[in-house]
Amino acid sequence: MFGEIKQHIASHGGLQIFSWNAARLALCLVLLVLSIYAVAIIHEPDPTHENPERTTSKTGWKRSKRHGRSAQWFNNAEWVEIAQVIFYLYASLLALFTLTSPPRTAIIFTRHLSALLLVAFGILFYRNVLPLGTFTMHPMDDGWLNWLRFGLLTVSGFLIPLCIPRSSQLVDPAKPLPRAPEQTASILSMMTFSFVNYIVLKARKGHVPYEELPVLIDAAHADYLCKTTFPHLDPSQKPVKGRHFAISLIWVYRWSFVKEIILLTIRIVFSFMAPLTINR
Repeated sequence: MFGEIKQHIASHGGLQIFSWNAARLALCLVLLVLSIYAVAIIHEPDPTHENPERTTSKTGWKRSKRHGRSAQWFNNAEWVEIAQVIFYLYASLLALFTLTSPPRTAIIFTRHLSALLLVAFGILFYRNVLPLGTFTMHPMDDGWLNWLRFGLLTVSGFLIPLCIPRSSQLVDPAKPLPRAPEQTASILSMMTFSFVNYIVLKARKGHVPYEELPVLIDAAHADYLCKTTFPHLDPSQKPVKGRHFAISLIWVYRWSFVKEIILLTIRIVFSFMAPLTINR
């Protein structure tokens, strides 16, 4: 039993990645409980106030005597909280699937969950934190419960995706190779290049032998590159007829070019933020 659990954790990238995913599951469950609690307390009827125009039926609907038609029991604020309960229930199930499903499927669940939680974090950040940087706007959601949920969502939807190590799949399962630090580094580590800190510190103390250098990623090995690029570049393997060699080379590394185009576009767009902010 213990050996199967250990093997399952290892298949999901090791104890560190599994622990981060378990922590995110715990946070999603806490957010679910807080949202259920918010539904329970959002509309507490005042015993000293009585609305003579409405009566409550046993089916959970309110009937207006004046207009003679039914209206739903829940108001708009309650529907918002109920929607959050459904959302965090779905997020909790996704977080559970990231721990129990096979590794390849778990990666899909992890990306889907990270995207959903990031969107939820962005909405709450826009509603409650962004107004604090202005003179005329105020946070839209008040109360300790909303700020507690925002704090938990900041950790689960923003910090954990930044700090969790990545779980990469082997490009050739028939020839498994050691994972390079570049493949398992977190997004934050990739942004700051902290995954090479250890080799830089070693180099400060003296010469670093070849054997202690980081291993090459499996997608950069010569045999894999020959297998994937030669059908497009080698004339003896009959690539697409009439295609220029430069076009074939761009096609081989098309996804790298797409990533560079996206990053450059984001950089150019954000370079206009400072002058626009000063102008406005």
